[in-house]
Amino acid sequence: MLFALMAFVCTDDVILAADWKSYLLAATLTDTKSTIERPLGSSASSKWKLVPEFSDEFDGLALNESKWWDHNPYWKGRQPAWFDPSNVRLKDGMMELSIRRTDPPANLQGQNYHNLSTAAVQSVGTLLYGYLECRAKIANATTVSAFWLYKTMPKEWTELDIFEIGGPTKDARSKSIFQTVHVFKNETVSQHAYLGHEVAAPFRPSEGFHVYGLDWTPDVIRYYVDGVKTHEGKNVHWHQPLWVNFDIETHPDWFGVPKADEVFGSFQVDYVRVWKPVG
Repeated sequence: MLFALMAFVCTDDVILAADWKSYLLAATLTDTKSTIERPLGSSASSKWKLVPEFSDEFDGLALNESKWWDHNPYWKGRQPAWFDPSNVRLKDGMMELSIRRTDPPANLQGQNYHNLSTAAVQSVGTLLYGYLECRAKIANATTVSAFWLYKTMPKEWTELDIFEIGGPTKDARSKSIFQTVHVFKNETVSQHAYLGHEVAAPFRPSEGFHVYGLDWTPDVIRYYVDGVKTHEGKNVHWHQPLWVNFDIETHPDWFGVPKADEVFGSFQVDYVRVWKPVG
């Protein structure tokens, strides 16, 4: 996952900035939740059907293996940290992704992985279109917590970052929510292009739970925070079934790396819900 920069465009005619609009997030409701019946950002009159294959309340004792991997099967993690399945657990009705000081396994030594492990969860299946929403509290750490979709194929590779949020509360960007679309390659694109929006939130995501959403349709992509629309644009390239991902990553060139004496927080996800419109 490549990180977003403020109000950035790395594109020519691949992703037209004129096709996208951003909105001010002036205020949100603290501790807001959606219902099973419909997403928080949808209208009261709209009708939706929950997609159980990608929805989870995380109320069990262990991760549902029919829905989720407790790691990313296709990526070991961004150096210097590596994804450790033991850093994923369910606790108090939530999924918790943690950070620990621990040496990498023998197969990762010599690959610039250090004694720092993070966590990743990826869906077993792939999703094409839908309204995705999670209620989460971001890790208060020198890392990036993320909720995103992607899939790499020989001839097609696209990505939708519902959020990337990083940095401890003392960091100046601790109120920034990065929402990004990427196209690396497809039938018409051979070079990576991306466009995104840095949402200036009126809260610190590491200090409380908030709801983050993405309405992904064949025609339009819309981003939401606590039910408030923050970014939308024309769907030109994102017609590929994608894996759903949660993870914590180190981003040395963006937020730096955790200090030796840093006390880590965890990335907590209360639920993830995915709907399809009815009718």
